Amino acid sequence: MYVKQLRDAGPVLLLDAGNALFESTFSSDGKAKAKAELILRVMGEMKTAAMAVGARDLALGPEFLLQTSRKVGVPVLSANLTRDSKPIFPASTVVTAFGVKVGLVGVSPAIQGLDRYPGLRGEPPVRAALAEAAKLRGKVDVLIALAAVSWADALQLSKEGAGVFDFVIQSGEQRGAGVMQRNDRNFVLSAGERGRAVSKLDLDLSGSGPLVDLAEIERDRARRRNLEMQIESVKQRVAGERDPAILKSYQQTLASFQDQLQQLRQNDPEARAKGARTARLAIQFLDESVASDPALKAEVDKYGPPPAH
Repeated sequence: MYVKQLRDAGPVLLLDAGNALFESTFSSDGKAKAKAELILRVMGEMKTAAMAVGARDLALGPEFLLQTSRKVGVPVLSANLTRDSKPIFPASTVVTAFGVKVGLVGVSPAIQGLDRYPGLRGEPPVRAALAEAAKLRGKVDVLIALAAVSWADALQLSKEGAGVFDFVIQSGEQRGAGVMQRNDRNFVLSAGERGRAVSKLDLDLSGSGPLVDLAEIERDRARRRNLEMQIESVKQRVAGERDPAILKSYQQTLASFQDQLQQLRQNDPEARAKGARTARLAIQFLDESVASDPALKAEVDKYGPPPAH
């Protein structure tokens, strides 16, 4: 649906966190294969910079993914997928976009072998991702993990990779796209589920230090305004209340609001943003308001409606 808008949007670095090709790990019929080939072809047409290898990308085996992705020019990455203890895919890549060097590390789930693909194994993802990141840190301006793993593994990677990864972009569960979660010195975000949204991450790297989420600043600013209004409202009730029990309740509420406001002011993200590198996440949901590319829609319609969940 969104192909034409992406083509017309100007320069972007397009990434995919994996689990993009099949509806399940067992989608192996001819229609599923043709649909996966279509998805990869369109990703190639959109100049996708890299895609992580997820469990739902391996329904037809690693050879299919390797051959088809190379044919259409989509780099696929996995730092921890091996066959007979040997890497199957490149672990990482470095791309230069708008003068910025971006390191990309692919992370796959800890697969313990698939009967139909002997020797295939997903090594512990966090350990493998951190080992690969260590090779890139200091050589790139931004380091991103494309993590086709569980949300728990993504959080663990964020925690252990504090000061290493700047972003961990996760796929692999039925999680919708949403706000970024800040963990110490990096951010975790969900890539969404099955092409239902496109997330746009705007970065300003002209500053220094840890990245600051501009949306978090806006949320905190709104919370401060709301608390200030609530404080004024409670103060008016306190001034006019004569019942001791009710007055005590108002005073306790007022103290709670004032404490919350004080904490927000002490942890003022606007102060952190001054001179810092910044990020802003925007999400475009692909609903009826987004016009489809007619030619592509005709191809997609051959495979029926998208799966519901």
